[in-house]
Amino acid sequence: VSLNQAATADEGEKIYNRILDSLNKKEVTEVDFSGITVITTAFLNMAIGLLYKDYTSEELNKYVKLTNLPPEKTERVKMVVENAKIFYSDKQKQFEDNVDKAIYGSKGQ
Repeated sequence: VSLNQAATADEGEKIYNRILDSLNKKEVTEVDFSGITVITTAFLNMAIGLLYKDYTSEELNKYVKLTNLPPEKTERVKMVVENAKIFYSDKQKQFEDNVDKAIYGSKGQ
């Protein structure tokens, strides 16, 4: 998969669909970030984070390869991946906890 920019959720969705197609065929997909200087969280949430809804880390590590990721963007990718793992591991509980925190603050106070 070749990218010209990595900024919007719409662009991320296009990449997500291409990765999903390859995953369904059990094919390795390379997402090449060569020449990309702007990588937004919105893009990464759609392109990468959403994959954790239906696939395990092991499956994604086997079939999805991120290449030429600028070193300064690696932390952002890690953050998106960790957030996606938490969110999709127990989506309903996470939602309820977030609502409780927003309404009542931290539990136990």
